[in-house]
Amino acid sequence: MKNPGLFDEQLVRFRGQLAFEFEGDTVDDADCSMPFSHTSIWWSYGGDPLPARQNKKITPLVLPILRDTSFQTFDEHARLRRTMLPDRQPCSFRKECDYYDVAAIFTGRFFARGHQRQLGPGGGYGHMGCCHLFVIEQISDVAVQRTPVPSDGQVFSCTTTEWQSEYPVSKVSSIDDRVDHNRQFLMDQARSQGDGLLADIMRGSSAWQFVGLTGSLVWHSPDLLTTYTVTFPRTYLTLKKNRPKQTEPSSPVPPLMTVSRERCEAIGN
Repeated sequence: MKNPGLFDEQLVRFRGQLAFEFEGDTVDDADCSMPFSHTSIWWSYGGDPLPARQNKKITPLVLPILRDTSFQTFDEHARLRRTMLPDRQPCSFRKECDYYDVAAIFTGRFFARGHQRQLGPGGGYGHMGCCHLFVIEQISDVAVQRTPVPSDGQVFSCTTTEWQSEYPVSKVSSIDDRVDHNRQFLMDQARSQGDGLLADIMRGSSAWQFVGLTGSLVWHSPDLLTTYTVTFPRTYLTLKKNRPKQTEPSSPVPPLMTVSRERCEAIGN
C-alpha cells in the first residue's frame, strides 16, 4: 500500500479479507492506518473478464483462479448474508449483514495504479479507475467464523427513541477530521444512552459510516439490534460558498442534531 510501485506485476501472498460491496470489491485494508482518501486495492479472480485496455497487459501475466475445495468454501461463506435488517429495512452495505467473517491466504498478481494517460479517466483499475489491482490465482487456509448477525427466520419488534443534541463547533480541515469528529459525536451519544460497549465498538468501525456525505450518519451494532442515526440540520449542510458574505460570529452557535436510537428485540421462536 505504501510502496505500490515496488510490487507492480509481482506475484504476492497475504492473509486477509475481501470486500464484496456494490462498486467496492476491494481488499479489506482497515488495519493499515491509511488516510480515508487513500488508493485502495481492487480485486478480481484470475480468468474473469477485465476492460479491454487492461486485458492486454494483465492476461498474459496471470493464471485462472484455482477453483478447488478451499475456493468453494471461501466463495460460499463470503456471500451468505441476511436479506434485510431486523426492522425490515435494507442493509446499508453488504458486510454489515454478512453471516460469516471469512479470512484466507490469497496468492495472485499485483498491478500498481498507473498514470491517467495510461489507463483512462481514473488512472487505475476497478470502479472509475479508483484503485490498484490484485488478481487472485489461489485461495488457501480459509477460516470461517459466524458473526452475531441473526438469521433471516427470526422476527423482531423494534422501538425508537429520538432526541436533539448540540454538535461541538470545530474547524475541520480534511475528510479524516470530519470522520473523527462525527465518530466522536456518535460515540458520545451512545454513552449518554448507556451503550458504552457499543461506543467502544464504534471506535473500530469503518470510516465510511462516519463521513456523513448524505446529511446523516447511520450505525448498526454488530448484531444489528441497535441502530444510531444522526440527521444534520439543513442549514448546517448548506455550502458556505453559497451563503451571503457576512462577518463570522465570534462565538458560533453549535448546530442542533436530531439523534435516534432504535432497539430491536426478538419475538416468537
